[in-house]
Amino acid sequence: MKKLIIAIGFMFLSPIAFAAATYTGSAGLVVGTKAQHATSGYTVGAGDLLVQDQLYNASGLLNVRLNFENLASASATGLNSVTIATATLVASATTWTLAGGDVTDMAEARNVTILFATTTITSLTGSLSVTGTDHRGNAATETIAISTYGSTAGNVAWRSITSATLTVATIVGASGDLLVSFGTGNKIGLLNDILASANVKKVIEAGSAVTTATVNATYDTIDFATDADGSNDYVVVYTPTAK
Repeated sequence: MKKLIIAIGFMFLSPIAFAAATYTGSAGLVVGTKAQHATSGYTVGAGDLLVQDQLYNASGLLNVRLNFENLASASATGLNSVTIATATLVASATTWTLAGGDVTDMAEARNVTILFATTTITSLTGSLSVTGTDHRGNAATETIAISTYGSTAGNVAWRSITSATLTVATIVGASGDLLVSFGTGNKIGLLNDILASANVKKVIEAGSAVTTATVNATYDTIDFATDADGSNDYVVVYTPTAK
């Protein structure tokens, strides 16, 4: 189970009004300073403000801290599995209308995967079109190109999914029925837009700070260095993009 703790504020600060308690960042904080300890060790950039132990960016936005407790592991078959006759699959698209708790209300926003299971296929190409709401609750669609047989991962972090349409362009070596599984991946969605990967100020995995998590600023996702297994906790501190 994941618990999400959000600390975010939208307030514009005057360096003059808070002069006595404000640190204005330049290239970052010096190791061992009081200001650094007050911000739990992550770097303060140019124009950032430290006001009464709260860190704001140059636009006056309070940094967001997300806590993921016992983050669930990815599941290749967690959303839906269906067996399709090969002849039907090649002849036309197959549409799934998905329903169920984890599909309409994901525990955490994350990307999806599609997996084909058979011992006879040697190659398969096509696409998977997904419709639902993204990590920010906005209506979204994603078309995932399938260029290799096996498992293919998308990029959008989904909060909910209403449908998925599979179209197969070519399939070689198929015999009989094809098992298709629709599941979840390891790209976890943030709650806000970020301008660049550098907006992520600090990542803690299982109690230790790491610098090897993969951040995608286009899709506002983070792929932790250590994959979730249902028992580890994760913390992400980042600066949202001002709208």
